[in-house]
Amino acid sequence: MFFDVLDFSVFYVLFFQIYLLKPAPERNFPITFKDGEIVYPDFAYPMRPNIVPIWLSAIISFGVPAIVIALCQIRIRSFWDVNNAIFGITYSLINAAAFQVFIKWLIGGLRPHFLDVCKPDMTKINGINGVGVGFQNLFFTKDVCTGDESEINDSLESMPSGRK
Repeated sequence: MFFDVLDFSVFYVLFFQIYLLKPAPERNFPITFKDGEIVYPDFAYPMRPNIVPIWLSAIISFGVPAIVIALCQIRIRSFWDVNNAIFGITYSLINAAAFQVFIKWLIGGLRPHFLDVCKPDMTKINGINGVGVGFQNLFFTKDVCTGDESEINDSLESMPSGRK
Protein backbone atom coordinates (compact mmCIF):
# COMPACT_ATOMS: atom_id res chain seq x y z
CA MET A 1 0.00 0.00 0.00
CA PHE A 2 2.91 2.35 0.73
CA PHE A 3 4.28 1.89 -2.79
CA ASP A 4 0.86 2.60 -4.28
CA VAL A 5 0.65 5.91 -2.45
CA LEU A 6 4.25 6.70 -3.41
CA ASP A 7 3.47 5.86 -7.05
CA PHE A 8 0.38 8.10 -7.00
CA SER A 9 2.31 10.95 -5.44
CA VAL A 10 5.26 10.80 -7.84
CA PHE A 11 2.98 10.50 -10.86
CA TYR A 12 0.80 13.38 -9.68
CA VAL A 13 3.76 15.69 -8.98
CA LEU A 14 5.38 14.86 -12.34
CA PHE A 15 2.30 15.63 -14.39
CA PHE A 16 1.39 18.67 -12.31
CA GLN A 17 4.79 20.08 -13.28
CA ILE A 18 3.99 19.39 -16.95
CA TYR A 19 0.65 21.17 -16.45
CA LEU A 20 2.53 24.27 -15.26
CA LEU A 21 4.85 24.31 -18.29
CA LYS A 22 4.30 26.45 -21.36
CA PRO A 23 2.93 24.55 -24.39
CA ALA A 24 5.70 22.40 -25.87
CA PRO A 25 5.87 23.30 -29.55
CA GLU A 26 5.66 26.84 -30.88
CA ARG A 27 2.21 27.04 -32.40
CA ASN A 28 1.45 29.11 -35.47
CA PHE A 29 -2.08 30.36 -36.03
CA PRO A 30 -3.83 32.58 -38.57
CA ILE A 31 -5.73 35.65 -37.39
CA THR A 32 -7.01 37.65 -40.36
CA PHE A 33 -6.79 37.59 -44.10
CA LYS A 34 -5.25 40.61 -45.84
CA ASP A 35 -8.74 42.12 -46.21
CA GLY A 36 -9.27 42.02 -42.41
CA GLU A 37 -11.69 39.07 -42.35
CA ILE A 38 -11.07 36.67 -39.45
CA VAL A 39 -9.69 33.38 -40.76
CA TYR A 40 -11.34 31.14 -38.16
CA PRO A 41 -14.33 32.77 -36.45
CA ASP A 42 -14.54 29.56 -34.37
CA PHE A 43 -11.66 30.92 -32.27
CA ALA A 44 -13.13 34.40 -31.77
CA TYR A 45 -15.80 33.56 -29.18
CA PRO A 46 -15.75 35.52 -25.93
CA MET A 47 -14.12 33.87 -22.93
CA ARG A 48 -16.64 32.52 -20.45
CA PRO A 49 -16.09 31.11 -16.98
CA ASN A 50 -16.28 27.35 -16.52
CA ILE A 51 -19.79 26.08 -15.83
CA VAL A 52 -18.35 23.52 -13.40
CA PRO A 53 -15.09 24.62 -11.73
CA ILE A 54 -12.15 22.22 -12.01
CA TRP A 55 -11.99 21.65 -8.25
CA LEU A 56 -15.69 20.69 -8.14
CA SER A 57 -15.27 18.36 -11.10
CA ALA A 58 -12.42 16.61 -9.28
CA ILE A 59 -14.47 16.24 -6.10
CA ILE A 60 -17.47 14.86 -8.00
CA SER A 61 -15.29 12.52 -10.09
CA PHE A 62 -13.85 10.97 -6.95
CA GLY A 63 -16.65 11.50 -4.45
CA VAL A 64 -19.64 10.03 -6.30
CA PRO A 65 -17.98 6.66 -7.08
CA ALA A 66 -16.50 6.52 -3.57
CA ILE A 67 -19.93 7.06 -2.01
CA VAL A 68 -21.50 4.41 -4.26
CA ILE A 69 -18.74 1.95 -3.32
CA ALA A 70 -19.17 2.71 0.37
CA LEU A 71 -22.95 2.25 0.13
CA CYS A 72 -22.51 -1.07 -1.67
CA GLN A 73 -20.15 -2.23 1.08
CA ILE A 74 -22.64 -1.64 3.90
CA ARG A 75 -23.85 -5.21 3.55
CA ILE A 76 -20.55 -6.96 2.69
CA ARG A 77 -18.31 -4.96 5.04
CA SER A 78 -14.99 -5.81 3.44
CA PHE A 79 -12.26 -3.26 4.13
CA TRP A 80 -10.04 -4.66 1.39
CA ASP A 81 -12.78 -4.43 -1.24
CA VAL A 82 -13.35 -0.77 -0.36
CA ASN A 83 -9.60 -0.13 -0.21
CA ASN A 84 -8.97 -1.69 -3.63
CA ALA A 85 -11.94 0.11 -5.17
CA ILE A 86 -10.86 3.50 -3.81
CA PHE A 87 -7.28 2.91 -4.98
CA GLY A 88 -8.66 1.89 -8.38
CA ILE A 89 -10.65 5.11 -8.67
CA THR A 90 -7.66 7.18 -7.56
CA TYR A 91 -5.32 5.41 -9.97
CA SER A 92 -7.70 5.77 -12.92
CA LEU A 93 -8.39 9.47 -12.24
CA ILE A 94 -4.69 10.29 -11.89
CA ASN A 95 -3.86 8.36 -15.08
CA ALA A 96 -6.69 9.99 -17.04
CA ALA A 97 -5.70 13.47 -15.86
CA ALA A 98 -2.01 12.80 -16.57
CA PHE A 99 -2.75 11.53 -20.08
CA GLN A 100 -4.97 14.53 -20.83
CA VAL A 101 -2.42 17.02 -19.47
CA PHE A 102 0.41 15.44 -21.47
CA ILE A 103 -1.57 15.38 -24.73
CA LYS A 104 -2.75 18.99 -24.26
CA TRP A 105 0.80 20.10 -23.50
CA LEU A 106 2.38 18.22 -26.41
CA ILE A 107 -0.25 18.53 -29.16
CA GLY A 108 -2.56 21.31 -28.05
CA GLY A 109 -4.93 23.31 -30.20
CA LEU A 110 -6.74 26.62 -30.05
CA ARG A 111 -9.70 27.06 -27.72
CA PRO A 112 -12.84 28.84 -28.96
CA HIS A 113 -11.94 31.98 -26.96
CA PHE A 114 -8.32 32.13 -28.17
CA LEU A 115 -8.52 35.46 -30.00
CA ASP A 116 -10.38 37.07 -27.08
CA VAL A 117 -7.59 36.02 -24.72
CA CYS A 118 -4.75 36.71 -27.19
CA LYS A 119 -5.86 40.27 -27.99
CA PRO A 120 -3.59 40.42 -31.07
CA ASP A 121 -1.69 43.62 -31.80
CA MET A 122 -3.12 44.48 -35.20
CA THR A 123 -0.23 46.84 -36.00
CA LYS A 124 2.13 43.84 -36.02
CA ILE A 125 -0.30 41.88 -38.15
CA ASN A 126 -1.30 44.51 -40.70
CA GLY A 127 1.92 46.53 -40.73
CA ILE A 128 4.13 46.89 -43.77
CA ASN A 129 6.76 44.64 -42.20
CA GLY A 130 4.31 42.05 -40.86
CA VAL A 131 5.80 39.36 -38.63
CA GLY A 132 3.73 36.57 -40.17
CA VAL A 133 5.14 33.39 -41.65
CA GLY A 134 3.92 30.97 -44.29
CA PHE A 135 1.94 31.72 -47.42
CA GLN A 136 1.23 35.46 -47.66
CA ASN A 137 2.57 35.87 -44.07
CA LEU A 138 -0.78 34.60 -42.79
CA PHE A 139 0.43 32.70 -39.71
CA PHE A 140 1.66 34.16 -36.44
CA THR A 141 3.09 33.05 -33.12
CA LYS A 142 1.88 34.20 -29.72
CA ASP A 143 4.39 37.07 -29.98
CA VAL A 144 1.59 39.16 -31.56
CA CYS A 145 -0.62 38.63 -28.50
CA THR A 146 -0.98 41.36 -25.87
CA GLY A 147 -3.15 39.45 -23.38
CA ASP A 148 -2.19 37.68 -20.15
CA GLU A 149 0.51 35.08 -20.92
CA SER A 150 -0.90 32.38 -18.64
CA GLU A 151 -4.36 32.72 -20.23
CA ILE A 152 -2.79 32.63 -23.70
CA ASN A 153 -0.84 29.47 -22.85
CA ASP A 154 -4.01 27.90 -21.45
CA SER A 155 -5.99 28.79 -24.57
CA LEU A 156 -3.34 27.07 -26.72
CA GLU A 157 -4.08 23.72 -25.03
CA SER A 158 -7.52 22.73 -26.25
CA MET A 159 -7.22 19.17 -27.48
CA PRO A 160 -8.61 16.72 -26.32
CA SER A 161 -11.91 18.21 -25.28
CA GLY A 162 -15.54 18.17 -26.26
CA ARG A 163 -15.22 21.48 -28.08
CA LYS A 164 -14.71 22.11 -31.78
